[in-house]
Amino acid sequence: MEKKVNFLLLTVLVLFVLTAYFYHAYPHLSWLLVLKTAFEAAAVGAIADAYAVYGLFRKLGPHTDLLRRKRGELSEKVTEFVGEFLLNKEYIAREIEKINFEFVIDQIDTPEVKAKIKDLILQVMRRRKGDYGDILAKLMPSTTIIPSPLIKAIMEAIEETLTSVMENKLDEWIEEAFTRLRSEEKLKEKADQLMKKYLIKLIAEKHSYLLELIKNRIDSISDEEFISAVKKASWDELQWIRVNGTVLGFVVGLLLGAFQLIMA
Repeated sequence: MEKKVNFLLLTVLVLFVLTAYFYHAYPHLSWLLVLKTAFEAAAVGAIADAYAVYGLFRKLGPHTDLLRRKRGELSEKVTEFVGEFLLNKEYIAREIEKINFEFVIDQIDTPEVKAKIKDLILQVMRRRKGDYGDILAKLMPSTTIIPSPLIKAIMEAIEETLTSVMENKLDEWIEEAFTRLRSEEKLKEKADQLMKKYLIKLIAEKHSYLLELIKNRIDSISDEEFISAVKKASWDELQWIRVNGTVLGFVVGLLLGAFQLIMA
C-alpha cells in the first residue's frame, strides 16, 4: 500500500510540473490554469499528509516522532482505555453471567482430576489425623481412670481405622458426587452460580492487577518494538489518509482554479 501511495505522490508531482510548464508555454489555454491549480493543491496535500504520517514514527522536525516522545502517556492512556471501557469490571461481570458453566463439569470429570481430588482430600485427612484423638479426649469424662497410654493407643487405632475406611470409600464417594452433579439440576445450577460468583469476585479483586499487567507489558517492550507494533496495526489505514489528502487537495484545487478562471 505504501509503495502505491508513494507512486501516487510522484505522479501528482510530475503532473503538476507538466501542467505548470504547459500553462506558461500556452497561457491562452485557460483550462491549463485549472489543471495546474488542481495538481498544485493535490501535491501540497499529498506532501503535507505524508509529513504528518511519517512524523508519527520518525523525527522530521518540531513536534514529530510522537510515538517515541509520547510513549509514556500513550501507555497510561491505553491502560486507562482498557480498564474503563474495554474490560471494565461491570462488563466482565455481565459477560460471565451469560456463560453456562455446565461445560466445566465435562472438563473436570476425568480420571486425572478425580485422582487429584482424592489426593487432596487424603492430604487434608493426614494433616488433621491428630485432631481425632483430641476430639475423643474431650468427649471422655474428666473422672475416667483409663491410663493415658491406653487412651493414646485407642486414639491411634481409631485414627487408622477411620483413615483406612475413608481411603477405601473415597473413589466411590467422588464418583457419586460427579454423578449427582451431572444428574441433579439444582446442584448444577448451584455449581454454576458458585462458579460465576467466584469469578466475578476474583475479577473485582484482581482487576487492578490485570491493568498493571497490561501497562507493564507495554512498558517492557523497546521503542522499536512498540513503534513496529503500532505501524503494523495501522500502517495501511494511515496511507489512506495520504490518499484522501491528495484527492481532497485536487478537488479544492479544481474549485480554486475554476474560481480564478471566472474572476479573470
